[in-house]
Amino acid sequence: FRVEPGEIETVLRQHDSVCDALVMAQGEHEEKRLIAYLTSTEKAPNVESLRELMNACLPGYMLPAVFVYLDEWPLTANGKVDRKLLPVPDMLLSQCEYKAPESEVEIKLTKIAEELLKLDDNTLSVTANFFEMGGHSLLATRLVNLITEEFGIRIPLKMVFEKKTIGSISKAVEKSVFLHKNRRKHESKQGLIEMEW
Repeated sequence: FRVEPGEIETVLRQHDSVCDALVMAQGEHEEKRLIAYLTSTEKAPNVESLRELMNACLPGYMLPAVFVYLDEWPLTANGKVDRKLLPVPDMLLSQCEYKAPESEVEIKLTKIAEELLKLDDNTLSVTANFFEMGGHSLLATRLVNLITEEFGIRIPLKMVFEKKTIGSISKAVEKSVFLHKNRRKHESKQGLIEMEW
């Protein structure tokens, strides 16, 4: 997919609380993540309201993984934004508080998500937002495929966008696995079931 940072910046500037925006890619190939740097009017805009605006105007692959708020831009001697001085966000710092996985599904799903997000083992909280930790639509698609491989169920991609946290996604997977086991008792057919939403 071709990502146009200028298009993303234009949409971000439409938000009432955003003065200016700069979007940059971090990482390589499949691990590339979009970082949105923002200066705001009075206070930092609510991330959810930014995501709603972005979802309404842009395709999923053009949504920034992280929003970084700055009081002012670091400038070069020529008065241009010095991109080298922009802070590199630490994805783990965007977690509110670490909560360890408890159920078997949470443990497996957390491990899968940590691998996709290139995080160290046992660092991703089940309460962390997958997308705020660096997830994007391509990684969400891979997450859905890995859930299918691991649990033998098929979940819709939109469910990952709706549930957002590993804990909420795990509960939906647990429910689907339970339904799958019960259906298999009553049906002779085997294989994948489609999760209904």
